[in-house]
Amino acid sequence: GSTASYCVGVMGRGLFVAGRNVVRRYDMPSGRLVWEKEIGDSFGRGVLTDDALYLPVKDSILKLDLEKGKEIVQVGVALATNDPVGNLYSDGEKLWVTGGGRVYAMTNLDHRLAMLEKQIEGGDGDAQLNRMRIFAKAKQPDKVLADLRGAYERFQKSHSADEAALKFFAAINELRLTQEKPGLALELLADYYTRPTAPALGKDAIGRRGDIISSALSTIKLKKAPGQAAAVLGLAPLLDQDYLLLSAAQALDATAQPDKDVERLKQAVAGETPAAQAMAAGALAKAAPQEAKEMLSKLLTAPDDRVKLAAARALVNLGERGPLPVFLQLLESENPRMRAHSHQSLRALTGQTIAFSSDAVPEERAKGVAAWKTWLDKEGAAAKLSIPLPDAELPLGRILIASYDQQTLIEFDASRKERWRTRLPGFPWACQGLPNGNRLISFLNQNAIIEFSEDGKEVWRKDRLPGHAQSLQRLPNGNTLIACVNTHNIVEITPSGESTTFNIPGGPACARRLENGNTLISLMHTNRVIEIDKNQKTVWEARNLNGPSCVERLENGNTLVVQQYTGQVVEIDAKGQKTGWAAKVSLVNPTCVKRLPSGTTLITDQNGLHELDEKGEAIRWEHRLNNTTCVSSY
Repeated sequence: GSTASYCVGVMGRGLFVAGRNVVRRYDMPSGRLVWEKEIGDSFGRGVLTDDALYLPVKDSILKLDLEKGKEIVQVGVALATNDPVGNLYSDGEKLWVTGGGRVYAMTNLDHRLAMLEKQIEGGDGDAQLNRMRIFAKAKQPDKVLADLRGAYERFQKSHSADEAALKFFAAINELRLTQEKPGLALELLADYYTRPTAPALGKDAIGRRGDIISSALSTIKLKKAPGQAAAVLGLAPLLDQDYLLLSAAQALDATAQPDKDVERLKQAVAGETPAAQAMAAGALAKAAPQEAKEMLSKLLTAPDDRVKLAAARALVNLGERGPLPVFLQLLESENPRMRAHSHQSLRALTGQTIAFSSDAVPEERAKGVAAWKTWLDKEGAAAKLSIPLPDAELPLGRILIASYDQQTLIEFDASRKERWRTRLPGFPWACQGLPNGNRLISFLNQNAIIEFSEDGKEVWRKDRLPGHAQSLQRLPNGNTLIACVNTHNIVEITPSGESTTFNIPGGPACARRLENGNTLISLMHTNRVIEIDKNQKTVWEARNLNGPSCVERLENGNTLVVQQYTGQVVEIDAKGQKTGWAAKVSLVNPTCVKRLPSGTTLITDQNGLHELDEKGEAIRWEHRLNNTTCVSSY
């Protein structure tokens, strides 16, 4: 039956052995099996004492009678982490445990809480976080929230503003508030950081706060949970970056209720907070179209370009043609993101492909502005407009590439001019440009992924991955998805560093989370691409693909596949059959592929980065760099 993998000890004539799911007693002189008991998952070693046998079972300790193996009691263990109990030891008075990265002594819960209370009264914020964790495991949310607040307020007295904030943000991530109670996460941030006495935070702490905001807003948007409009609007003073403002607008669109939130939206639009005006414009247009028109028209002359853009987009979605000149004005905004968004809006509305690069020098941008003005003067009054405008943020056109051999990361702007490059502290493989300006990189030689700020400072890291991270993807909820080809693992990592791992045989080289919640995976060793659901059941697959190393699901439902063994990149349809599209240029060990909104395709290989035309027949642009392994566009 079940394997007994270690000897617990000897007591009298009894020899006690145990394993993950079994414990046995043998008679020493005869070797006879005296008794056997099946147990739940035991991830640590038990201990033998004069009075009983104690075994760790999941998050509890099982006490067994020595003579007959009967269960005396099973007691739950309230750890401050989600780890199993660990290995048990006894000094004759109490149990000691070696667990994951820690040693601790066991006592009863009441005594533990009393000890923590003393430490908390002495001003120990970490002790209060430990008590918070115990209450979280006991599912006592009111006490959890009280201790979270209390710990932060203690940290504010004993630490710098940034140190206290980072501990606070880490605790919010640990509790998974952004994914399970996103409205509460936003209310906490608004409560502490929008008040007049709010602490001034540095760049790193503001960045971490932005990550929490982004994750919570994405959860609200995906779940379309009603009743969150107040929490989203209350965050307006903290939306200091355009990508956060856009996420807030999308979350508000998804959660605002016409019968309950119209007055709140009207107050935001009529107020004096630009971020609140910008995020509420679209939601108000949907909830109360007729009332919105007059209010939004007044915002077309607002001093804040973000407000102008939001009002113009909302009005054209209501069928108004008057805001078209506003988009033209915003092409000359001082904010490059506003220039890019305005151009994207014009192209989406009109179908015109007039060239304009938001990152170009003023002289080059002026040519694009003049071309749009000419078109607007001649055809703007009668041209058919495509509405509604897409809600999703369109890419800025920036391209990020990583070179394994050169240990280098390079970024290009929309006109394919190099913006910057940096030397990396290791050998990179996968990379991703993030909306907040950070870059996420996997390092094969370190079994690690690291997030760097725009100025090259490390802001987040996950070490000791279960294998080489050959692909990575930062998800909207803030988690990070990686594929470890050499250990057949797909891993999802939370911002606090906790991991969920599942095994996918076949060498998963690339994993991409899709909008429907499924995961697209390329399996190099079995020449397949599969799509699995949340229960890891295969719902779609394509076979005979010659070493698929990278995959991308396209908007039309087709899938781009890099076939590394044959040096090909192909597009397959929903039936798993190859379509007519394939890269018809010579490639050497291609590794990564990305289809751009323009229809061109980016491919990395041994020689660098290549941009192919819409048919895949010719190289439109390329950058030579040895062993370029990954490309990301954003």
